[in-house]
Amino acid sequence: PLLSANIESPVHNPEDYIIKTLQGVKIGLLGLTTSNTPNKLLPVQTEQVIFQKEIPTVNDQIKKLKSQGVNCNIGLFHLGVPYQREDEFSEVIDTYEEESDFTDRVITNLELGHLVTGVDLIVSGGTNAGYNSPWEDPQTHTLIVQGYGGASNIGHIVLYVHRESGTLAGYQQ
Repeated sequence: PLLSANIESPVHNPEDYIIKTLQGVKIGLLGLTTSNTPNKLLPVQTEQVIFQKEIPTVNDQIKKLKSQGVNCNIGLFHLGVPYQREDEFSEVIDTYEEESDFTDRVITNLELGHLVTGVDLIVSGGTNAGYNSPWEDPQTHTLIVQGYGGASNIGHIVLYVHRESGTLAGYQQ
């Protein structure tokens, strides 16, 4: 199914999320599209489509998933990862200390992974920057993976989820 929790449209009808039960553990798969999409496309391509802001949307969806017994959440987020993620992350930290409200900014998956709790893994799309290893946010421990653009490679990650708590216990590349 088409997943995007922050799109409202009478034409398109994306699901906010889906829940999969794997070996007795509920896993939430949550979709998100950058709210900057209308600035990247022709107006006719986004007619009647409303793009909600990312952070409040994800916070709301995580609450809904938790209420359904989901403790492990995977975000399929089209927000991109910056080309120089380590340098960009340092800037995010500096900006975060100066700004308390990120809702009026175009954000990346690095920012979302740092500012939102409850997302264990973000599978990123939205830029052509690719990385061979996951980024782990030092505060939230959200893992972020980003493949190279144009389907030029295939990523692979094994997640270890604790069966009793349903929480992410580790990973292997």
